[in-house]
Amino acid sequence: MTQWTNERIPIWLAPVEGEALDSWLEAYARRLRVTTFTFLHFVGLERSRLSQMVLRLNDRQRHRLHQVTGVSQQALTEMTLEPFDGITVNFHPYKHGMGRPSTWRAYGSHSRFCPRCLSDNAGRWPLAWRQPWVFACTSHRCLLLERCPGCEQPVRAHGTRLGGPTQPTLCTRGHHKTEGRRRLRIACGYPLGEATAPGLPAHGLVMASQQHVTGLLDEARLHPNRIRPKLLDLYALGWRSLAAIAADPGSTPPIVNQVIEETGGQLPSQTSTQDATDAHSIATATAIARLALPGSDVRQQPEVLAWIMRSDHRLFPNASPNQRAFNWQRTSPRLAGLALSHSDADLTLLPRLRYGTASPQPFWKKLADEDVHRRAASVPSKLWPSWTMRLLSPNLANYRSVDRFRKAVSTLIMFPGSQMDYGPAASLLGQQLSRNERIAAIRSFDCYSPSSLTSLAAAITQIAWALDENGAPIDYARRRKVFHSDSICMDEPALLHACRQAGWNDPSPAVTERLRWILLSLLGVEPEIESGKLSSFHHFRQHLPTQVREFLYLQAESALEQHGIDEPLRWEPPARWAENPGWPGFDEAAVNLAQASELASHSPVEQQLAKELGLTTTHLRLYFESRDLSIPTPPPTPRRPRKRRASPSPRRKAIPRIGPLAPAQLRQLYQAQGRTLGQIAVMAGCSVTTVSLAINEAGIPKRSRRPARFLERTVSREWLEVEYHHKGRSSPDIARELGVRKGSVMKLVKKWEIPKHSAGQYNSSFAQLHVAISPAMQSVSRTKNCIQRLQHITTLSEHATLQSAARTLGVRWNVLNYQLKQIERTAGFTIIDRRSRPLTVTRAGRSFLDEAARLLALLEGHAT
Repeated sequence: MTQWTNERIPIWLAPVEGEALDSWLEAYARRLRVTTFTFLHFVGLERSRLSQMVLRLNDRQRHRLHQVTGVSQQALTEMTLEPFDGITVNFHPYKHGMGRPSTWRAYGSHSRFCPRCLSDNAGRWPLAWRQPWVFACTSHRCLLLERCPGCEQPVRAHGTRLGGPTQPTLCTRGHHKTEGRRRLRIACGYPLGEATAPGLPAHGLVMASQQHVTGLLDEARLHPNRIRPKLLDLYALGWRSLAAIAADPGSTPPIVNQVIEETGGQLPSQTSTQDATDAHSIATATAIARLALPGSDVRQQPEVLAWIMRSDHRLFPNASPNQRAFNWQRTSPRLAGLALSHSDADLTLLPRLRYGTASPQPFWKKLADEDVHRRAASVPSKLWPSWTMRLLSPNLANYRSVDRFRKAVSTLIMFPGSQMDYGPAASLLGQQLSRNERIAAIRSFDCYSPSSLTSLAAAITQIAWALDENGAPIDYARRRKVFHSDSICMDEPALLHACRQAGWNDPSPAVTERLRWILLSLLGVEPEIESGKLSSFHHFRQHLPTQVREFLYLQAESALEQHGIDEPLRWEPPARWAENPGWPGFDEAAVNLAQASELASHSPVEQQLAKELGLTTTHLRLYFESRDLSIPTPPPTPRRPRKRRASPSPRRKAIPRIGPLAPAQLRQLYQAQGRTLGQIAVMAGCSVTTVSLAINEAGIPKRSRRPARFLERTVSREWLEVEYHHKGRSSPDIARELGVRKGSVMKLVKKWEIPKHSAGQYNSSFAQLHVAISPAMQSVSRTKNCIQRLQHITTLSEHATLQSAARTLGVRWNVLNYQLKQIERTAGFTIIDRRSRPLTVTRAGRSFLDEAARLLALLEGHAT
C-alpha cells in the first residue's frame, strides 16, 4: 500500500483479487455505513454512476479514486471491463456505454452469480461474472444464476441512491414507493447466497468448456490478437448450433444431446438469429462449439461440425459464395476454409479457387493489394511446362487449346485469397485478352470430369499459397516490363555461326522471328502470336538443333546480365508444393528420362515416340520443353513422281437446268433484259458460280465487261448522297438496285467523300419505300430492331398499362418499357407518359405514332 496522504480516507478496505469495481466500492460504502451515492459524492464524483464506472473509468475518475483510496490507477483499471475491449466487449470510442460485441452480448450493469461464492466471499462480486463467456462456477460446479429468485429481476452488485446502505448477499433490486412527498425504495432483500443453482457434472463437457474459455480469457490480456480469433470461432459455431437445435431438435447428434442433458435437459433459447444472453444458452452453445472446433480431440468432432454446417445451409439457402464467405470472414482462416469446403460441391471453379475449398486443408486467406502484386511477380504469363503436363487433360491436347490453357491456369493462380476478376488478373500477368477469349479460357475446363476438376482446383490453390509463403527466385513482373520484342537484340555473327554448325542456311526473316519468340519465352515473356502460326512455331521449337538451342540460352543469359538481373534463367515450382491426388494429365516424374532420350535419337517421329512413352503428342512436347530436349528433324520424304494421264479427261456431263436457269429463260434474262449474274442468282436461289456454269452450258455468249468508270457515269453524287447518307440505305441494297457489287458503291462513297455510316448504325428500314419521313423517324429507322419496336409501341398506345400491353404482345413488361425508352432516347422526346394511369400519349408522340403506323402499313403492302 502506498504512503498515507491527507486526501486518503482514514478507513481502509482492500479490494479482493479479481473483484469488480462496483462491488469493491459498495463494500467500501458499507464499511463507512453510507450508500455508494453518498460515497461518490463525498470523494468528488457526484456526477458519476457505478454502472458506467465498472465498464470503463475516465481519467478524472481514475485519478480521484487513486487519491482517496491509495489503489493504483492500473489496479483500478483491472477492476473494470476496459482491458477486454475488442475481445469480449466493445466500447464506443467517444461516448459512455458499450456497442454490439463481436461475440456474445454483455450487460455491464448486471452480473451473474454463484450463490455459494457470494456466501463464502461475504457478498464480494468477481469481475469475471460480468463476462458473457463466464457461465459456470468451476469451484462449485454449477451454472451461474442471472436473476433473483425473489423478484425475478437481473441482479447487480451495487445498491441505489435510495434505501440506505446495503447488506452483503442481499438482493438490492426492488421497486419505488411514494408516500406523500417522499419517495421510498423498497428493496427485494432476498438472500442471494441461499439461492439454488443448477449443478454440473465435475468432468462433463460444459465444465470442460468453461475451463477452456477461462484459460483463454486469462491469456487474452497478454495476447489479445491471438485469443480473439479463437473466441470468434467458438461464437460462430455456437450460435449456429443453437439455431440448428431450434430448427430441428430431432437431428442433433448424440453428443449434443449429452450437452443438453448436462445443462438440465431444457432446450436453449436465442433472443435473435445470432445472439443469446442467458447463461444456459451460452453454456450449451460453447460446449457444442468446443466439440466442433477443428483440431478437437473429441472423436465425434467431424459429425458435430458437419451437423452445424448443414444447419448453416438451411439458414442461408440462397446465399452466394461471396455471402457465405462474408458470414465466416471474422473467424480464423482455418475454420472459414472448412466452412466453405462444405459448399465445395455447389461451387463453380472460380469460387472454389477464390476460397480454397478444394484444397486438402482448406484455409481461406484475404490478400491485400500488395500481396496480390507480389504473387503476380512470381507467376509467368504462361504456366510452367512441367505443371502444364500434370494439369492438362488429354482432351485439350492441341496447340491452340494448350496455349489458352497455360494462360488461363496462370491467371487462375491469382484467384486464391483475392477478390480479382479474370480480366484484371490476366492484365496483371501481361495478358491482353478480349471478352470472347476470356470466356473461351474459362469454358476450356468444361471437358474436365468432376474429380479431375477438383484435382486441378486443389493444385492451383496449393501452388498459390506456396508462392505466397516461399516466393519465387524469378521476378516475372520485372522481366515482363524490361523484355519485349523491341528490346531484344541477337548477336548476328554468333547466330550465323550456330546456324552453319547445325547445317542450316542463313536464317530467313521468318526463322529469325521464331528464334526471337523462343528467346523471349526463355526469359519468361510470352509474346502474342497469331493462332494460325502456333503449330508451326511449336514444331520449330521442338526440332531445334542443339547448336541453335545453346546459342539462344547464351543470348538469354547475356540479356539478363546486361540489365543487371541476377536470377536463374528458368525455374519451376517443385512438385511437392501440391499433394498428388491423381493428376488430370501425366506426371513428369513417371517418364524415364534416359528412355525418352534414347527413343528420341532413334525415332524422330513425334506420334511414334509419344506412343512408346504412353503420352499424347502435346504432353510429349511439354516434357521435352521442361527437360530442354530436342527431337531430331526427320529426313524429308521423297515426293512420288506425278503420273500423267494418257488422255484428257472426258468432259463432264451437263447438269439439267430448270426455272430461271433453263436455257430459254436464262437467255431472256441475261441477254434481252440485261440482268446481272448476281440478280439471276437471287432469282434462282443459287450462287453466282452456278449461274455462270449454266450460261456456259447453254452456249450463251457472255457480255463484255463494262467500261471503266461505268458506275460513275451512271449515277450522280447528289443521288448517291441522298440514297446512302440521308435515307440511310445500305451499300448492298444500292448495289442490288444498280446491278453492281457493294465494293463499287463504297469506292464512289469514298471518292466523293460522302459521310459513311457510323458504328452501330443500321440500314434504314423505310428506305425502300421512297417516301419522306420526319427526322425523328429517320433516326429511329436506323436503330436495331426498329420495326419490331415500332410495332410494339403502336400496340402499347392502345392499352392502359404496360402490363396489359405486354400480355397482348407476349413479352415481359420490362422489355416493353426498355424498347420504349430506347425509341424515346433516339427520337429526342417523350412519346408515352408512363407516370399517368392510364398511359397518355403526348402531342409529339401522337404524330410520331401516326407516322409509324402509316409507314408500317406501307412496308407491309410493299412486301406483299
